[in-house]
Amino acid sequence: MKRGILAVFGVCAVVLAMGAAGKAHAGTADNIVGWLWGGAQDATGISSGINWVSMNSLNCDINGDGVMNRASGDAGASADCPIDGTTVANYGVSVPLTDGAVTGYAYSKNVGYIDFAPHSDCAKYAGACDAYPVGSGYPTTDVMRTGNNLSGWARIVDIAKAGAAGNSGGNAGWIKMSGTGYGIAIGADGKLGGYAWSNEFGALNFSGLASDGTPYGAQMPGLPSVTLNADPLTINVDNPLPQATHLTWSGSNITSCTASTAPDAALWTGLKATASVGSGDAVTIDSSHLTENFTLTCTGPGGPATSSVSVTTGCNKKACSNEVCASTFMVTGTVDNATCVAQTTCSADSDCAPRSSGTWTEVAP
Repeated sequence: MKRGILAVFGVCAVVLAMGAAGKAHAGTADNIVGWLWGGAQDATGISSGINWVSMNSLNCDINGDGVMNRASGDAGASADCPIDGTTVANYGVSVPLTDGAVTGYAYSKNVGYIDFAPHSDCAKYAGACDAYPVGSGYPTTDVMRTGNNLSGWARIVDIAKAGAAGNSGGNAGWIKMSGTGYGIAIGADGKLGGYAWSNEFGALNFSGLASDGTPYGAQMPGLPSVTLNADPLTINVDNPLPQATHLTWSGSNITSCTASTAPDAALWTGLKATASVGSGDAVTIDSSHLTENFTLTCTGPGGPATSSVSVTTGCNKKACSNEVCASTFMVTGTVDNATCVAQTTCSADSDCAPRSSGTWTEVAP
């Protein structure tokens, strides 16, 4: 960016940092946190690029109350936060959990807000985006997620407004998310990597190491996971009923969980604890239950996750075969329950009785 342009926008950036722009999204409602880095400083210490970009006001306002409460002297990117006590406008960027449009605003104290959906409302640029119809060669696609990649264009708000007023010095403020040899990818852990490109500022890195070795980057919530287990998986009705099976579960990146059971919906239901180290319930099983399917459905910032386990009841049905009393676990319902329970021992029938070896021996009178 030309230094003259930087000087023009420096005043606007300070005003926005003080909490003016009402069109910015609330940081607590957006799912991207962290910092980007673009540009550098020349030998005189004058910025020649965007430098630090905050993806969420929570980076500087950790409790979301609208007042800066992270010391500006902190190491790394947070040094670009306003001083403690400063009113901070709520802003943030949201990336959908599946394919779809990216929305919201990032913020740089050098250039102000960066809009990830610049075509959603032409009025915010004094109608300037109306001058860029499809086929004109200018960007017409907002930032989008497709698979685990971002594409499309973001725009620096103040430069767009200055362009509408005719004093942007020929700059347009566009930032392209992907092109030949570069782009933004979303990892399974929710971390964004790679870089975007501006013809006026150069690369805008979504992850890396600061000059002091501090890692930086943008991240959306990690994918949720949950695992449900039951012990025991089979209830033996040979033993006195009712009996209990113990359901235990653990998960990560989850904020709420709901239990359900089929076919007996009332057996295990309702909200369940989300402790990452594991939680548990004892569920009573009686002879009326055949196979019960227990399911735990959890949700978190990164989406839903589900885990299921089945518990069956049955008996050790015994029967004679080749002089051996054999035991077979029969799931209740595959045979009549009363018959199954009644056959928990082998009677001395002909099939289990000792048999002759077939060798004849004469016996003296």
